[in-house]
Amino acid sequence: AGMWNMTSRRVELQEDGLEVHFAVNYLAMVIIVTELRDVLAKSAPARVVVTGSFTSYEFMQGEVHFDNLQCENGKHALKGLPHGYTYAHSKLMQHVWCKHYQSLLPQGVTINVADP
Repeated sequence: AGMWNMTSRRVELQEDGLEVHFAVNYLAMVIIVTELRDVLAKSAPARVVVTGSFTSYEFMQGEVHFDNLQCENGKHALKGLPHGYTYAHSKLMQHVWCKHYQSLLPQGVTINVADP
């Protein structure tokens, strides 16, 4: 589903140098889904449902900031919430990637993003 660090007041990088929300919410999802592609194709009809968030549109207004994918500019808080920006941005990138990846999947395999 993902993670949102609401306690830290600073940008958090993992040991590999990746911002934690970017790595967990976006990159991990991309890796898992792409690694499952062949299994999904053999299992068609098959469906992947990614856990999204309203914040991707409410906070980010549907705008991906490619120059700040991992909070390079240091801005992480948004609407008074610690890491509101980094969380919402990672969730928006899920939507963008899933929409693109759907066009690459074989017939009978779908990918959707849902906000619980």
